[in-house]
Amino acid sequence: LLWKWFRRRAKTESVILTEEEKKQPEYANGMFRNKRQLTLETEYILRDIGMYLGETFRKNHPQIYWTYYTKPKRSFFANHPLLKGFIDMTAGVPFHAEFEPIHMAGVQAAKILSKKSKDTDLFNIYTIWSQKM
Repeated sequence: LLWKWFRRRAKTESVILTEEEKKQPEYANGMFRNKRQLTLETEYILRDIGMYLGETFRKNHPQIYWTYYTKPKRSFFANHPLLKGFIDMTAGVPFHAEFEPIHMAGVQAAKILSKKSKDTDLFNIYTIWSQKM
């Protein structure tokens, strides 16, 4: 229900490039022309949804806990709230996986931009990761 509510309220806007960005090869070739992005307000709501998703995992699965790390500083998830306690068995060998809930909610929200989102996207991510216990 939360994701259904969010999808109906999510707003997008055109990507606005600075003059310096427009000079970059990937922009100059038109790759980002007429592209859309989520509005700042929508991004803020998305962060709250991500934290709610994380707390839902923690509450429903006692082995899941919040953490974060600060090094290496170049790591994409450095200084981000992470969930640990997941064990991924899809490769046959146990792998201790980390879950960054804001990022994962954002991945689902990106489907809105490509018009491929569904009301069940957030629930599907929860279901997939709930199997990694």
